[in-house]
Amino acid sequence: MNININITLSKFFGETQIDFCRDGKTNEKLKADIITFLKVKESNSDSKFQQAKELTKELIKCHGKEQLYQHIVELYKVEEATRILTGKRDHVIHALNTFLLGVYINENYLINSVDSFQWKLTALLHDIAYPLVISQKIIERYFEKISTIKEELHVETYNATLNIIPKNLDKLTNNKSAFDLVQRRVYGWGLDVNVKKRYDDMIKDNKLCHGILSSLTVLYLIDLMYQKNNPLRDNRSHNGWKQKNFEKDIVSACSAIFLHNLGDDAFGNIDKTKAQLAYLLKLSDELQNWDRPTEKMPGGDSPKNYDIQVQKNKLIFKVSNQHRKGEIERGIKCLKDNNIIIQII
Repeated sequence: MNININITLSKFFGETQIDFCRDGKTNEKLKADIITFLKVKESNSDSKFQQAKELTKELIKCHGKEQLYQHIVELYKVEEATRILTGKRDHVIHALNTFLLGVYINENYLINSVDSFQWKLTALLHDIAYPLVISQKIIERYFEKISTIKEELHVETYNATLNIIPKNLDKLTNNKSAFDLVQRRVYGWGLDVNVKKRYDDMIKDNKLCHGILSSLTVLYLIDLMYQKNNPLRDNRSHNGWKQKNFEKDIVSACSAIFLHNLGDDAFGNIDKTKAQLAYLLKLSDELQNWDRPTEKMPGGDSPKNYDIQVQKNKLIFKVSNQHRKGEIERGIKCLKDNNIIIQII
């Protein structure tokens, strides 16, 4: 049986009317560009990376948020720099593939569908702070070398260490706290997660969490843009910067991003009809692994090793080997969804 998840997704986007821009119209150029992106075979090619960045720009731009992309692209430059230094896996292509996969799941599987703009922000920016995690590992190597030299010299003294503590990333304009905004949304979704404690535990353990930091980064940056474009933070038009959209869309997206890399206990009582945005990100992120260049696999895992379909209200995700099947099953176990079947092909 010939399978290829990129072909399946290409066919889906070619045949389905998707409201990419929340304006009731299908952007035919976006659809064509998505299909072109999915058909590029070389996952580690500069062409595919550039296409991913351009598509991300167009997807955000059509919601009147081109300014957002102009700032986010600066963070992509950090991603490129860390890849050059470490050879670690890409997150730009991954973020776009996660978005596309999530659109398929949202349209074909979810009962309560996710808002298109919320999903764009959530999927496209969910790993934006990953370079910080990579940078921490680079710095740790430096201090590990110092420790090795100390041990070789057999000299008793203090160990040289470094703790990385972000400052003020949670502090928004108008004396608002990012922790408070995310906490209210998380509780509203019925999830028992103490947002500030999770952040404090991250600092205490000196182990940066890219989900937490991506959430705070996106919320911090978009809050700045809303303050610039709508300083009164009211609900008049302001060319797409209404305060109610910030409170509904932006906070929801950042809350889902905050949760996605936490342990299974964060999703302990998740209801996909109530916390559908957090559910969709966790699921899509765990499933998406093709076309992701890594140090060990520069060409990335082949899309021919994956496929997806929805039949009789069941989501069937197909993989080519038992190891990957086990990884996915462990990753989505916390969602407690018996209608998802991971199948060996």
